[in-house]
Amino acid sequence: MPDGAPCTCDACKQRRYVTQRGSTAAVWEGLCTMPDGAPCTCDACKQRRQVEAQQEAEGRALQQCWAEVRQAVRCVYRETTVEKQRISSTKSDTPKLAEMVTRLASRDPHQLYQRLESQAREFVIEMKVRLFKKLSVGLKTPQQARQFIAYLLDEFDSLCSASTQVAAVLNELEKNHLQSFNLTWDRLNRHLFQSIIYSDPLLQNSLPMIIRQMSRYVGSGGGQSSGSSGQSNGGGGQSNGGGEGLTYYPTLVHRYLKLDEEMMLVCKVWNYSQKLLEQFMQEESVMRVKQKMLKEDWEFFKTQQKLLKKLIKNSDAASQKQIENTFRETMQEILSGTNPATSAEPCHCVKCQNTRSGLQ
Repeated sequence: MPDGAPCTCDACKQRRYVTQRGSTAAVWEGLCTMPDGAPCTCDACKQRRQVEAQQEAEGRALQQCWAEVRQAVRCVYRETTVEKQRISSTKSDTPKLAEMVTRLASRDPHQLYQRLESQAREFVIEMKVRLFKKLSVGLKTPQQARQFIAYLLDEFDSLCSASTQVAAVLNELEKNHLQSFNLTWDRLNRHLFQSIIYSDPLLQNSLPMIIRQMSRYVGSGGGQSSGSSGQSNGGGGQSNGGGEGLTYYPTLVHRYLKLDEEMMLVCKVWNYSQKLLEQFMQEESVMRVKQKMLKEDWEFFKTQQKLLKKLIKNSDAASQKQIENTFRETMQEILSGTNPATSAEPCHCVKCQNTRSGLQ
């Protein structure tokens, strides 16, 4: 009230009663109208409606932030393979995007992580489709095998390039959330490549054959002709083609072996991060269960309160006082987990046990 005293409207009385019982549920729902249906004009209910309007506006603003961040992330990933010359246009918005990410992370960092992860996963899946389309055609010649390995390595490099650009705007998310799981955005992207593409049985079963095909490129198409040309012709004519094979093949094999080692390391590191993520999700699940229980308790209280009003309305003054006292004592016992029947020992039913654990 203006003089600082507690508001005496029915809505605020009910709110204070539930708050005193230790419930942290959303006690405002359904309490902003008077018996005649008009909005309550007390300061508390006015403030509540203002808070609701602010929360609604903030929700719309956050949705807009996510839409812009999502579009920017998608553009970065697409541009690394389609329109590399336009990457600079995304970089110019880095400060603005970083501010949006910070705002989203302050609201729900794990939800933001999951949404961003789904965008990276979608890109890696599209990459897998392109790679396996080439693989399904068949690599019948050493040249085709060499081209496939080069394409695989280039796709991985493009993914790493995109993840580096996206990570530039995710500093707050990495520092305040991802580090809790021993995770960075770049490491997550490498894990997605390893789990979705590199560890796929079709690719793993095909790689030995592809490597053998590549070795024949040097042995038959490049290496021997280069040697014979060098001996008979003094390094002219065909030696250019052979020299290219001899120099390009070791470089390609070295890149592939480096990728293979990195994928094994990524797999080991991810196992630890995955355990931390699973532990976090279990804790979140427990919290959601407690919140659901509190909401159910509040719904139960509202139902009982409606029944009480009907009883009081149809009773005389003495009966009304007795009903109010009985209802208050019963609700206190229920919320504290005490058995109303005995009023001596805690009730051991599942609902009361859960209620006590939720209030702790």
